[in-house]
Amino acid sequence: MKFGETIPDTLKRELREELDYNLVREPRFLDIYNYVAKNKKRHSIFLNYVLKLKEKPRLANKEGAKNLWLIKQEFISKKIIKEKEFLDKIFR
Repeated sequence: MKFGETIPDTLKRELREELDYNLVREPRFLDIYNYVAKNKKRHSIFLNYVLKLKEKPRLANKEGAKNLWLIKQEFISKKIIKEKEFLDKIFR
């Protein structure tokens, strides 16, 4: 988030930057993930949302990040995420 930016504004900006996608409604809130680095020099809080899309977005990759687009079955078959409960939560 940028200083003073709201959560919905951050979602809109990030989706536009990363996926070239214009968000028109706020997605469903999924959960919060709290990360503290082992050296205790970095603390991040991730707010996770789920949004069902009608079509696969283009991965813009403007920030040089590696992007990967998977469907639920690929998460399971490639064993990227093994926790069935978490997958069911995302893909409900």
